[in-house]
Amino acid sequence: MGCNKDKKVDRKFKTNWKIYNLAMKNEDEWFIQNAKKIIDRMPEPWEISKRGRPPHPPKSLVQALLLKSKHQKTYRGLESFLREGKRYKRLGFNSPPSKSTLQEAMVKVPKEYLEKIEYELSNVLKKQKDI
Repeated sequence: MGCNKDKKVDRKFKTNWKIYNLAMKNEDEWFIQNAKKIIDRMPEPWEISKRGRPPHPPKSLVQALLLKSKHQKTYRGLESFLREGKRYKRLGFNSPPSKSTLQEAMVKVPKEYLEKIEYELSNVLKKQKDI
């Protein structure tokens, strides 16, 4: 009677949020740096129009779209994420792209282009982890 064998024990581990946040920041830095190296070696993902206002760099837009996919963000969420702490500058933008610009870029970028980047990133990770 004194034993509660059926009672679930809720074990919670205390999270050190400072270390967690630092790890997440470093993960994004690793991702951005390695994706940039790969994208810089590749051709432009689409042809740039010579008409109108100068567009955002296509390769920077591709990097932003990779972050969208990695973090499973909406276009609006990605726009806010890029504005936060001026992350957009680290990706090569002079000003943050709007959600509609990001949406248009997603339509323009070829699926094979993104698959190639993903493949190359996985190879970099395998080499670093000796997998």
